[in-house]
Order: sequence, then structure tokens, then C-alpha cells
Amino acid sequence: MASSQFSIRISSELDEKVKEYAAVNHTTKSRVMIDALAYYLYNK
Repeated sequence: MASSQFSIRISSELDEKVKEYAAVNHTTKSRVMIDALAYYLYNK
């Protein structure tokens, strides 16, 4: 599957939450963001 790259700006508070979640769940910030975006888009 092809992938695309893009950048976003998020608040420092949200960045900390993502970092914490990634650390606790032994994953990357990128994976957290991808999963969160997919969940948002497919579960509306």
C-alpha cells in the first residue's frame, strides 16, 4: 500500500498526551496519530 506524508501542528498539551499514550502502549507517535485519524474517519 502506498503512503503519503504530511505535517500538522498540534498544541503542546496534545503532543504530551500523544507521547504518553505511545510510551504506555509501546508504539510510536505516528502510529497513535494514524490510528486516531482512522478511528475518527471510519466511526463517525
